[in-house]
Amino acid sequence: MLKRILLVPVVLAVSMLLTSVSSITLAKPRSAPNAIDTPTRTPTPVFIGNFVWNDLDQDGLQDAGEPGLSGVTVELWNSDKTQLLDSTVTNANGNYVVVAPSSGSYRVRVILPDANDQFSPKDAPTATDTTDSDINPSGGDAGFTDVIFIAANVISNTTIDAGIIKYRPPTSTRTPTPVYIGNFVWLDLDQDGVQDVGEPGVSGITVQLWNSDKTQLLDATVTNGNGNYTVVAPSSGAYRVRVVLPGVNDQFSPKDAPNATDTTDSDINPAGPDLGFTDIINIAANVISISTIDAGISRLDTPTPTATATATWTPSASHTPTATQTPKATKTIAAATPTPTTTEFATATDLSTLVVRRLLKGGVVVKWQTATEARLAGFDVWRQGKAVYRKLNPQFIQAKHAGDAASARYRFQDKAVKHGKTYAYKLDLFYLDGHSEWSRIVKLRP
Repeated sequence: MLKRILLVPVVLAVSMLLTSVSSITLAKPRSAPNAIDTPTRTPTPVFIGNFVWNDLDQDGLQDAGEPGLSGVTVELWNSDKTQLLDSTVTNANGNYVVVAPSSGSYRVRVILPDANDQFSPKDAPTATDTTDSDINPSGGDAGFTDVIFIAANVISNTTIDAGIIKYRPPTSTRTPTPVYIGNFVWLDLDQDGVQDVGEPGVSGITVQLWNSDKTQLLDATVTNGNGNYTVVAPSSGAYRVRVVLPGVNDQFSPKDAPNATDTTDSDINPAGPDLGFTDIINIAANVISISTIDAGISRLDTPTPTATATATWTPSASHTPTATQTPKATKTIAAATPTPTTTEFATATDLSTLVVRRLLKGGVVVKWQTATEARLAGFDVWRQGKAVYRKLNPQFIQAKHAGDAASARYRFQDKAVKHGKTYAYKLDLFYLDGHSEWSRIVKLRP
């Protein structure tokens, strides 16, 4: 009886315990205090470069001595060229770095510094990946590289270079270097074509510079008191020098005498279609002067001028006025330089007007108009100051319509004048047949 009584409470207790356990919700296990969660992996950036250079010889190859270009904009784009991802400029040495966010496909773009610049040839056959240019110079991808594939294990690419051909103005715009041509016209007393001791120079002889075809007069001058002259060619090239005999009975010496040298012979053709002209003179680009073009005159029937103390003068057979002459029986040449004064000449038949005016800001302007240029080759402008005439224009003024009957207007500014002074101006008109005429003299008073 006692055993049964004790069993009932025990059974009840066990039953109650099981009921409680079945209603308990088990909690999730808690992490250990020192455990760390694994984060999402950050993509590794890729550095792309390297060099933009001035391709001086335009061959697409990075040669020694070809410098890097600073300040050139370089961009990184996606492969479709629809999204700009990074941008920079080259440093002082021409180097650059753009950063791709991760591996993938990209393009590098280089922007030309000037609109007239060009890219070098791409992938030159003689170059390597480290010495070539990788930019497309033309086409739909001009300025961009081809697509660059970057693998997942790559962190940099330093072979993306760009050659740029910098614009250089054409050499034709370079100011040509004038060439000075001379040197001597002498009286060949023994008519042998050799400059012998005691044979004098001849002053006042017209010397001209022509193109090689003898169709264009380029410059003209007269020999000085010693027989020397200088004409100026505008640049290197092919030319002829012409010497105008002072009289119809005068003759040139034999050309290229066999016992003479280049510095002692006569270079003018004494007969034939090139009478009075040299052969063609070819002047190389590195030449700035030639002083061996001489002319011997073997018969000089023109009276020899001698300068006198008078102030009047008359025109000679050449285009340059000479002093009043005193004929001599012997064929000697006076050393004095002719000094013209303000005596006026008849107006040249092909000149319509000639005026001079002072400018408000200083200087003088000389204006003239031709009636016809059918015979004209061009002009020189001369000014008188202190009784001496001087040529003003450094270069021969070519007629605008040489060989044409058309009229033309001209203007020349003389800046080297002083206020309050009296000046006289005149034109020297050169003709296609080789002769010249003075215009009338126009005076400008204070």
